[in-house]
Amino acid sequence: MKVKRTVIIVLWCIVWSQLSGQVRFDNTTPQTAMKYYEEREFSKAAPLFREIYAVTGQYYYFRYYIQCLTELKDYEQAENEIK
Repeated sequence: MKVKRTVIIVLWCIVWSQLSGQVRFDNTTPQTAMKYYEEREFSKAAPLFREIYAVTGQYYYFRYYIQCLTELKDYEQAENEIK
């Protein structure tokens, strides 16, 4: 019983570490997104801000994402994201 529990915990840790590694981004991603935003390259900045928001959950990045969509005149996508 104890061995079975240990095996399950180890397997869960392995699976979790593999899944969490897939959603990580390097530390330069926020800087790159902001650089694109400041250079008004919204089509490049938007997916980066969306990815950062998905990983961090920080509303700060979501606002930039919505602003990029607005600048791209993709109002339908912006509205869908807000809902």
